[in-house]
Amino acid sequence: MNKLALPFLLVFTTLLPSVASTQETWLGMISDAMDRKIESDRPGQALTASTCGMMALQVQGGFNFNQIRISESERFDNYFSPLNLRFGLFPKLEINASFYYSASTYHWGQFKSSFNGFPSPEIGLRYWILRGSGWKPDLAFQSSLSFPSNKGTYTQDKAGSSFYLVSSNQFNWFSVNTNLGIVYPGNGGGIENPRFPYVFNLGFDLGDKWSLFSEIFGDIDGSNSSINYDGGIAFNPINSLQLDLFGGYLSNYAGFTHWFIEAGISYRYSFLKESVEKELKRLWGK
Repeated sequence: MNKLALPFLLVFTTLLPSVASTQETWLGMISDAMDRKIESDRPGQALTASTCGMMALQVQGGFNFNQIRISESERFDNYFSPLNLRFGLFPKLEINASFYYSASTYHWGQFKSSFNGFPSPEIGLRYWILRGSGWKPDLAFQSSLSFPSNKGTYTQDKAGSSFYLVSSNQFNWFSVNTNLGIVYPGNGGGIENPRFPYVFNLGFDLGDKWSLFSEIFGDIDGSNSSINYDGGIAFNPINSLQLDLFGGYLSNYAGFTHWFIEAGISYRYSFLKESVEKELKRLWGK
């Protein structure tokens, strides 16, 4: 078995028994599945310190344009469309999968070259360790596995894995959110040279439907550590739907200018809520 896949499998086998024996009551499960406001990993880089809810499907997708400008005559124009699917197995455990299509065009004077494809997908688990409020944080753990691929433009020699500790402190009108991770890439680096990504995020509520955020993110790597910036806005026309727009600047390309803008949508559908509503209608004879 690939060495990079072993940590992911160990996390799965460790968490599953504790989830199966959860002390969540059925009343709590039903309440969690009701029409709560969607909590999406969008916008921005930070993962949310919660799951999508038992028997709930959450879809998060978007479109990103970013540009790396090397000089006045040389640049990369990059497009990609991230898609994340999340499904709640238990109140505190979800399974998720990430996919995206990527396309790049290299410009150098009159010369132009394009390439595109589908990088290796990821499948993961998120466990909501602790529910908090105020100074008591929500805590979650996310682990993911990416697969080897030798087809198309984007190839990956080995399986890769990633692990994130996610925290969130929710106050009346703002939140403080952090992600700390370790990533074993499937291309280059390997298990001997992992990456250590981080995110520090501040969120601000503007009433019931609008919110803003600002964050810094990058990799912790001694003197080569990177600090990148982004921020944006989100709108919730209804509790199960979120629209977002954000952009940022990446400083980890020495001497280059690297910026991006992204728009997206998140939608949550609760199968448990649907089942409860059907049963209530049956009992009430409506």
